[in-house]
Amino acid sequence: MAEQLKKPENMNALAHRIASLGYHPVPIQVGRKGPTFANWQNYIATPENIDRDFPATGVVIGCLHDNLGCIDIDVYDADVSKLIADEFRSRFPAALERVGQAPKTAFVFRLPETAYTVSNTGKYSHGGKEGQVEIRTKTGQMVVYGKHPDTKLPYTWPAGDLWETPIDALPMIGEWEVEEFRDWAEEALMDWAGVKTAEQPQQAMIIDFGSYSNGNDGPPSEAAIRDALSYITPHCPHDEWVEVLMALHDYYNGSAAGLSVAQDWSSPHSTYDPKEVASKWKSFKGDGVSYTTLFHHAKMSGADLSELARKHRPQPAVEAMSRQVPAPSVQIDLSNGQPVQQPKVEKPVTDYPTEYDMFDGASLPRRQWLYGTHYLRGFVSVMASAGGIGKTSLQIVEALAMVTGKPLLGEVVHETCKVWIINLEDPLEEMQRRIIAAMQHYNIKPEDVRGRLFVDAGRDFSLTFAAQTRDGVIPNEALVDHLIKKIPEREIGMTFIDPFVGAHQVSENDNGAVNDVVAQIRRVADETNSGMGLVHHIRKGNGEDANVDSIRGAGSLIGAARAARVINKITEDEAVRLGVSEKEASGIFRVDDGKANLAPPTHAAVYRKMIGEQIPNGEWVGVAIEYKMPDEWAGMTTEVTNNILRQIDNGLQNQDGEEYFSKNVQAKERWVGNLITSYPFDKAEDHKSQAQAKIILDRWFKEGLLIEETYRSEKRRKDVKGVFTTGRVGEQYVG
Repeated sequence: MAEQLKKPENMNALAHRIASLGYHPVPIQVGRKGPTFANWQNYIATPENIDRDFPATGVVIGCLHDNLGCIDIDVYDADVSKLIADEFRSRFPAALERVGQAPKTAFVFRLPETAYTVSNTGKYSHGGKEGQVEIRTKTGQMVVYGKHPDTKLPYTWPAGDLWETPIDALPMIGEWEVEEFRDWAEEALMDWAGVKTAEQPQQAMIIDFGSYSNGNDGPPSEAAIRDALSYITPHCPHDEWVEVLMALHDYYNGSAAGLSVAQDWSSPHSTYDPKEVASKWKSFKGDGVSYTTLFHHAKMSGADLSELARKHRPQPAVEAMSRQVPAPSVQIDLSNGQPVQQPKVEKPVTDYPTEYDMFDGASLPRRQWLYGTHYLRGFVSVMASAGGIGKTSLQIVEALAMVTGKPLLGEVVHETCKVWIINLEDPLEEMQRRIIAAMQHYNIKPEDVRGRLFVDAGRDFSLTFAAQTRDGVIPNEALVDHLIKKIPEREIGMTFIDPFVGAHQVSENDNGAVNDVVAQIRRVADETNSGMGLVHHIRKGNGEDANVDSIRGAGSLIGAARAARVINKITEDEAVRLGVSEKEASGIFRVDDGKANLAPPTHAAVYRKMIGEQIPNGEWVGVAIEYKMPDEWAGMTTEVTNNILRQIDNGLQNQDGEEYFSKNVQAKERWVGNLITSYPFDKAEDHKSQAQAKIILDRWFKEGLLIEETYRSEKRRKDVKGVFTTGRVGEQYVG
């Protein structure tokens, strides 16, 4: 992108450029770190507004955090700041870095459509220097271009400029990933400060008149405005009365609804004149006093702003859930124009305990498996993995297998059905690339899929089954009812939700809260008799393979699932050690059955591999395919094995005297594995690599078929170790 875009020549052009790339610039006065005009959180950077508010010089450019997240490493110790920054780069190498006042630094990334809030680390100090990592998402802004008010030097972007990077090119970092980094940074700061107990980050007060001009909070609710107004008497001095009206005017943007509030508040005054209030209201030009002044006057009149904050703290999760369900269609009685009242059906309550009387096993219905031993109707399944291995691509191929009835990955498709893929992390265009690449690789035609595959993704779609608030966990029953209606209507047999963390807003470490979320999903599976597949993340390990206990969050998720798989990446070195050739060693991963309590466990390891598929637009896209690891014992018949053993006993006969093979690969031509790698197998696919030869030799040594003994080497004129056999095999040797 840097080669295609010319650097903007001034601040006005710069604001136009970053707006065209998907960011939301906001003007800031020189010498400040944030906007000072009222209602700046709702500023819209239209071309006309940019030309009006961003001169060529003498302005600082900020960017709203509604789609741009920021990790602000506010650490004054250079070594610690570098340590934390290096860790962030290692996790998210595509994020951009912005430096304002070194050694402090900040990184920016893309936020999902449904933004989240992650608390900052505590604030620590050591040797007179302070340090904290701030997480800025959802609301507020950050300076991206202009001069720092303290250093008087321009903000810089060491690893790529914002003006040359579209918002879509930034990595989208999920809430759980930010939380993991925050926790790591907390521990690093604690080690630096020499403390053992984490500091609790200072929570910004919602109802704090100072915070609205400099903080990271959105506007208060109307209920909070009215509550604060109730503390202020309309019998106050005239100047104060005008200020209150101006604050209301700012909050309501001069609307008629705001004027009505101003009239109601002013009316108890003995000289109240509605015309005077209306005249004042119309005279305000929208500058000077902001709505935060209202809270100042409320505080001066005895209001406890902390209590107001607690009482009126917004619950955006609940509000967002209410917007996720389409408005229901209402039947109208044409005779009277009124909605038809639907009778409410109550489920009968049976008496219990219930006596057991089923003894005819043959009459019991069979479990309705959809795919392999992973997905079945009426139950929830889980697939977990670290990021970037291939779980989403694997899910897509499995979905296409169920849609077409073809065993694309070698696993049984028990029932061909319609599938719904919900991706709450990637944009729809990315999902379309992956689906088209998979269809192309597996030669699946549009007519094989059309009407049978449903896809909703990322920025255009949100799904929240429950949210955790100060009042507890609130289930999104309207959403569940909607899904219970729509899934059977579309005859969908399997629904995938990726990732699970995007489908709720509760603490992952709260078993009760997670159980409430899963209960909603299980209800959908049960009442629609369809399968529900949840794709989840695993905790970052210490180089060890992940298992079911590595799955992030509370154990109630796994307890509720009827099948769980864990994906582990096979590194290229590991693959080579397992006998894979170096050119095929990349992109391999293993899929382990972590829990399959309705089916026998899979004994053989299942491997998949990511390969590149070039789609018609010229891009290369990853596709998951079936992969079988090389069998080091293929072709190792009794005859072949004994032939190799005889050659080992014969040793190396040459003019320098008798020599025997060495166990060490460093011996080069004397390495005993050469006899295996050079053996003339009948089938070309049975030829062994060096890694496979090592596996075979290790087994033979462990079983005692080979031993290492010392012999006198005339060539070297000293005693050396050689490999000898202890006999021959009479049956085919199997691994």
